[in-house]
Amino acid sequence: MTDNMTELHPQHEAVRSEIAEAKLSDPEHHDLKQLPPPHIHWLKRIGLGLIGLVLLVVIVFAIGYLRFSWQKGILLQPAKILSYPVAIVGGTWLSYYDYQVDVPNVKQYIERNSPPDASVTRQMSVDVYTRKIILNKMIGEEIINKIAKAEGVSVSESDIQASYDSYVQQSGTSAAEIETYIKTLYNWSVAEFKQKLVKPQAIQEALAKAYFAEVKKQVEQLRNSIATDPKTFGDVAKKESNDPSASNGGLLEAMNTAALKTNYADSITAIETLKVGEISAVLETSRGYEIVYLEKRVAAAKKADGEMFTLRRLVKTPGFNTWLQDQVNAEIKKNRVILFEPRFRWMADCGILTKTEQDCTTTSAN
Repeated sequence: MTDNMTELHPQHEAVRSEIAEAKLSDPEHHDLKQLPPPHIHWLKRIGLGLIGLVLLVVIVFAIGYLRFSWQKGILLQPAKILSYPVAIVGGTWLSYYDYQVDVPNVKQYIERNSPPDASVTRQMSVDVYTRKIILNKMIGEEIINKIAKAEGVSVSESDIQASYDSYVQQSGTSAAEIETYIKTLYNWSVAEFKQKLVKPQAIQEALAKAYFAEVKKQVEQLRNSIATDPKTFGDVAKKESNDPSASNGGLLEAMNTAALKTNYADSITAIETLKVGEISAVLETSRGYEIVYLEKRVAAAKKADGEMFTLRRLVKTPGFNTWLQDQVNAEIKKNRVILFEPRFRWMADCGILTKTEQDCTTTSAN
């Protein structure tokens, strides 16, 4: 028995040794901590120092831009990289760099072509006046971009190019001459001109096109509704027409051919093809979109007068500029405008389109 126990003893020692090693390798069974190499501490310190330095630089330049209006040379370059805001419109940042970089060019244009009148220059310098125009333009364009997005309207690069080509064609000069003109007037490249002036205009044109299409659609819907019972034309015209005849249900009595040709030259062809009781298709005229209902048609007493017509008209006159201004005002109320440019923070209190701070005070008082 003793010999057997002696023979087993070395095996027991081996088992105990394996158990001890397992405990050492298990974190729950030992308290030893692996210390990181010394250079890791230095790297962390350097990293934290660099982060602190970057934050300090960001803060210093933010104070410089938004408190002291740094705007020249190398001082302006960090604004291009770090994208400081000059304003926030409904959560969208407007770049301080974009605001400042065009000041000399726009100021030059204003001084040459449209200097402000004395009532403005008594309250602000041309430089401040220029900045206000640029800031208003940036805010206004961002608001219109939001309107366009809400209306499902967008423009492509080909649309912008088409607008630019139209501009060149209307100018009556060559593309090379226009390029020189843009460089002289704004100190911009053609690409910059397209983005800064042509694109916003193209967006407004696209909005106008969509608006006119909607007005035409409304008139078509009214026509389809009236067509089921033409006798309701007068009642609908009273309610929906923008024409002076609306108060009388759109009625035009005893109009001879000569009078129609004089007053309604752009719709006379459609009127002459109508039969009594018929409603015209939607006509696009100088007055807007309209439909005509022919009630009576007889020969005139004088042969020279042609025929005598009794008809009713329903006219929808598109008021795009009024509609757009209403949309802009609604967007300004809906999307908070935060201004960081210290010289113009007062604009946020009474609307961005106010000419001067005094106007703002007057507007607020009223």
